[in-house]
Amino acid sequence: MDGRAASQVITDKIPMLISRGITPVVISAPMGRRATTHPHIQAFALGPSALRFDARHLLSDRIGRGLGYRAIIGLLSLVLAPLIIVERLLCGLQNHASWTLSAIFFGLRVIRQHRATLIYTTGGAYSAHWAGYWLQRLTGIAWVAEVHDPMIHAGQSMKGRNLRRVAKTEALICKHANLAWWLTRAALESARQRHPELQERGFWVHAGAMPPAEMLGEAVTPPVDVLHIGHFGSLSRSRNTGAFVEGVASFIQRQPKARTHLVIDLFGSDLDPIGRQAASKAGIDSLFEFHGRLAHEAVHGAMRRVHLLLLIHGSSPECSEYIPAKTFEYFWAQRPLLACTYRNAELDRLVQERNGYIAEGDSAASIAIALETAYLDWKNGNWAPSEVPPISVESAAAIILGQISSKVPQSLPAQ
Repeated sequence: MDGRAASQVITDKIPMLISRGITPVVISAPMGRRATTHPHIQAFALGPSALRFDARHLLSDRIGRGLGYRAIIGLLSLVLAPLIIVERLLCGLQNHASWTLSAIFFGLRVIRQHRATLIYTTGGAYSAHWAGYWLQRLTGIAWVAEVHDPMIHAGQSMKGRNLRRVAKTEALICKHANLAWWLTRAALESARQRHPELQERGFWVHAGAMPPAEMLGEAVTPPVDVLHIGHFGSLSRSRNTGAFVEGVASFIQRQPKARTHLVIDLFGSDLDPIGRQAASKAGIDSLFEFHGRLAHEAVHGAMRRVHLLLLIHGSSPECSEYIPAKTFEYFWAQRPLLACTYRNAELDRLVQERNGYIAEGDSAASIAIALETAYLDWKNGNWAPSEVPPISVESAAAIILGQISSKVPQSLPAQ
């Protein structure tokens, strides 16, 4: 799916797998483009809530969200409503939990037809890992798991059937997967503390990002008279700009002349409701410019047309073990980051190594100080480009394939 981090993490690796003589047969949800370089099965989930979710996305992509869309989805919701109520009462799991059954069905068929030698689950959604466990159990084929986001964080209460299913999935990965990796060191260490049996079958590797061709060409010079700060990607109530907007207001109070030399460019998502309310209250709405959603191939050029890249990390407990995939794309833009992070020393180190600016993501005062430091550096010509190379997908894939070669060598083609 264009621009979705969970899709990019695996899609960007596929050319490297093919170059090693590996033929991936992918089973995914029905959204997104069908691959043309390898077999790709797009399977619907079987549960009614998942069917409604998939239908919304597929229809909006094909016909937009006009009157026809509302009529079809309204009718579908009416038909599925009784089944959704029964599903929630009986299961109480996230809507795509039922995709596990589809993945098992198609997985068994793929293993038989293609004589697969390795089950590789990646997500994101725990339904993929649950399917991987059952496919391993039913076929005896080696299973490796790539865990994108921390499933459970330290001290989390196990309330609700869905959260208990997530915890059970992590336990199955740590106990039964032949190999498993997390995308941060902190997430791996946290999983090991809960499941010591993981031992050396677990490791961590930063996902990295592909080097966009347009970034490797002629340098782009942003405007010299205005400091442009660019944010790319989605915003939400859980990852909002409230503290950042308050930090901007505080910075303007400290540096009143900066108001005429500052623009915050928003690509992909306008200000979230919390940030919009804070901007209106502070009277700084005019500093934020929304540019709409860009095609993925155009994003990188836009990144190079700003001076400073804004990273909003969030403020929930799992952020201490999570690095947004957007971070690695930002590194390729060769621009300093203003990173509003939350209790994540691993992310802070990556940003600081590349001459970025760190602020506490939930502290407007900390954000104001970091913003003022960046502004004065820009104003005084102290802009220092990073000499630390970006983290590539190729380096991540090399680490992963090296681990697979060491732990489950029978699953790879002879070199």
